[in-house]
Amino acid sequence: MSQLPITQVFMSYSRRDKDVMWRTVTFLRKQGVNVWVDNEKLIPGTPVWEEEIEKAIKAARAVVVVMSPDSKNSEWVRREISLADQYRKHILPILVRGDEDSSITLRLVTRQYVDMRENEEAGLSSLYSALSAYLGEAGT
Repeated sequence: MSQLPITQVFMSYSRRDKDVMWRTVTFLRKQGVNVWVDNEKLIPGTPVWEEEIEKAIKAARAVVVVMSPDSKNSEWVRREISLADQYRKHILPILVRGDEDSSITLRLVTRQYVDMRENEEAGLSSLYSALSAYLGEAGT
């Protein structure tokens, strides 16, 4: 796969999905994508946490949302999706666990998503293709 220019992608996920989130981040970084992950940059519980997440979403070209029953029930994931919508960020949902009813939030119900439940490798390739196409169109 060809390398993308350095691009900021924000990862939105539930802590319970951290393993698949890290596999996704690792894959995207190998493709040359600059991915921002909160727990690499921030110390949990610090007062600047919320402010830094807001800055990272504002700076991102795209937001990847890891969808699962846990993320659907996460107040933080919902806030991050809302903020990404507010700033008109391109949102790329990936379904990693559960089904559509148990895993997809109301804000994302009409968006096309990458299904990674049965074939994660194929899903990661689809995610990269969609991300690459969007970022290319966006003039990155």
